Amino acid sequence: MLAALNPLVTTEYQLRDAEPFLIQHYLTNGGKSIPKLISRDAEGKDLFTWGPRPEACQAVYDQLKAENADFETIKTEIQKWYNDDKGQSLQREMLAVLAYA
Repeated sequence: MLAALNPLVTTEYQLRDAEPFLIQHYLTNGGKSIPKLISRDAEGKDLFTWGPRPEACQAVYDQLKAENADFETIKTEIQKWYNDDKGQSLQREMLAVLAYA
C-alpha cells in the first residue's frame, strides 16, 4: 500500500529459491529465512534490512532450535508469540528502522 500511495516508493518481490538467488546476500544465521525486507536508496544501496521476524520472536525461535524442539513445537510456540504480540513488536521495529532511514 505504501508504494501505491507514494510514487517515490517502489516494491519488488523476489522468490527465495529463484534466480538470481539474492537471498544469499541476506542470510539469517546462515539460513535462507524469509520474509526479508530490504530497503534501498535510488542508487540501489541497501539502507536497512529487516526480518525474518521481530527480534523477540527470533529469540524464541533461536531458543527452541537450541533445545532441538521439533517442527510442530516451534510452529506452535511461534504462532502463540505472534498471537500474544498482536503485531506490536513488528510495528515498533518498522518505526525504528524507518525513522533511521
